[in-house]
Amino acid sequence: MKKQIAKNPIEFEMEAGNLYAFCTCGHSAKHPLCDGSHKEQAPECKSHKVVAEEDKSVWVCQCGASDNSPFCDGRHKQL
Repeated sequence: MKKQIAKNPIEFEMEAGNLYAFCTCGHSAKHPLCDGSHKEQAPECKSHKVVAEEDKSVWVCQCGASDNSPFCDGRHKQL
């Protein structure tokens, strides 16, 4: 089961060429990155892996409602 971390997104800096595994279950102690907690806490969830194409700042969803997971799409404003 997905767990809400916070209502608002968190800003995260990505570096070009790096692979990031973002938490989608909300149970990671390293949020917004995955630490494998979903394997026991929410086995139906999988991390969302993204390779950064450029250095950039992104907004990562923490509410669990985004249709653009792991990134925020503003749906937290409707909660």
